[in-house]
Amino acid sequence: MDILIQQANEIADLYRLGQESYASERYKAFIDELERFLENKQVLHSVSSIFNEMLSAQSRCDWLCLADYLEYELTMELNRYN
Repeated sequence: MDILIQQANEIADLYRLGQESYASERYKAFIDELERFLENKQVLHSVSSIFNEMLSAQSRCDWLCLADYLEYELTMELNRYN
């Protein structure tokens, strides 16, 4: 879990630094890994609203909003299962 949280923070930093291309590559791999973890833990329901907000930010190309969801909302929820 700590690795997922660290990855979320690193990706958030990349988006904030304007490195959208590299951040997006890492984001896709992160989401795939996160979904595998959540399926094993059966906690996907508790983060589904956060996923929806993250997807919405991504579709608007609002990288700062996406970074905030990664760094604050998602990591706070993941810490509950740590």
